[in-house]
Amino acid sequence: MLDIVYAQDPVGAASAFCLIGKDFLQIGRNNEAELLLTVVLRFLPKYLERHNKRFMVTAAAHGDMHRPLPKRIDLNRILCIKTERTVRNDNTISLDGKLYQLDEALAGYKVSVEERVDGTMRIMNQDKSIRHHAITERPQKVQLQTSQIYKSKAHKPAADHPWIGTFFGKKRSHKKPALSVAI
Repeated sequence: MLDIVYAQDPVGAASAFCLIGKDFLQIGRNNEAELLLTVVLRFLPKYLERHNKRFMVTAAAHGDMHRPLPKRIDLNRILCIKTERTVRNDNTISLDGKLYQLDEALAGYKVSVEERVDGTMRIMNQDKSIRHHAITERPQKVQLQTSQIYKSKAHKPAADHPWIGTFFGKKRSHKKPALSVAI
């Protein structure tokens, strides 16, 4: 769907009027479908003809002048969508809501996922392709039973323990000293 952007200044309106002609004024601003049709059928052919007359240059020689592609360049690797992912602790990555299990242990590493033009996907780590397969279901976490979980409680010594209240063999009193005020 194309959005029509109207000229906001007199210069833009004048340039559009010069390129399209009288049809621009006859159509009006409210009928966008007719305006779009007029632009496509009348404006573009006239504009392209003027543009080509102004900027066209004849070729010095006929034929394909492109240099051949060097063998070391892999266009499939260059012309692809690359996204970076971090490998999880279970050697999986997530891409577009799908999980992929890597066959190598790379937990914590950054890998590059290449979605190629032909529809294939490659996972690369340091220019090396990594074997992988899609996982249809997310593995369930193993729930530990409460008997398997050991919680350690901090040990508090008894009140009559020899270390309680002594500091270099002297008993400490837990009483706060009374304040004495001299008058």
